Amino acid sequence: MLLKYNLTLYHHRATLMDIKNKKENTMQPFELGDIFLGCTELIDDIDDHKGNGRILQYDKDFNLKGILWTEGTNHLIIGLKIDPKGILWAFDMHNHVVIRVSPDGKQLPNHHFANRAFSNVTFDKDKMTLKVPKNKIESTGMRKLSSPNTIGKALQVISGKAKVKRAMWSRRAQDYEQKINSGELIQIAEVVRDLHRNDEQREQSYSERQLYEAALERLTREIAAVDGVGEKKAQEKVDKVLDGKAA
Repeated sequence: MLLKYNLTLYHHRATLMDIKNKKENTMQPFELGDIFLGCTELIDDIDDHKGNGRILQYDKDFNLKGILWTEGTNHLIIGLKIDPKGILWAFDMHNHVVIRVSPDGKQLPNHHFANRAFSNVTFDKDKMTLKVPKNKIESTGMRKLSSPNTIGKALQVISGKAKVKRAMWSRRAQDYEQKINSGELIQIAEVVRDLHRNDEQREQSYSERQLYEAALERLTREIAAVDGVGEKKAQEKVDKVLDGKAA
């Protein structure tokens, strides 16, 4: 019978003052309510994530129970998860190492994925970098940025007249959501075109507004990336087209 642990998982960069007995593994068998924090012992003035990795274990009242200095890592430990067997998984993304800790608090052999080639996608606004194995690019739906020609076609689409199907809103909402999730810029532009409202038209419903803003944000972000400008400039470019449509 598998035990289920009610574990709260956090990512945290602990300072050197957090731990008195460094380098000693004292992690205890997992118990109900245990809290785990992925950390690093900072040793680099430039790289604020580099250092000896460790996982801190607290009880449900936030009392320190134990420490596991992770073998084979030298960067911030992130992505803590518990699998159905009660094994704690974590990740050193710098070294592409997966750490596993058994329910008795002992580290299991690491999984290494260093031989994989990764593509990086950076989201500056969210301060996030996504790493995707290159052999998984197509299956995850990633694509190259649109060409300037495609951007021009998308702007032409949003300048046109709305083409609203005669169907129940639930059906149309589903179609719009599929277009947004397709990632195809022209289809996203069609959603912006169909859901845009000027001052003389009725206001959007809450669900219409949500879909419209989602499509508009994706369109604006891609235009910004392709044109090499900020999102504010890209938004002004889109607004100019939409304002011209309303005139």
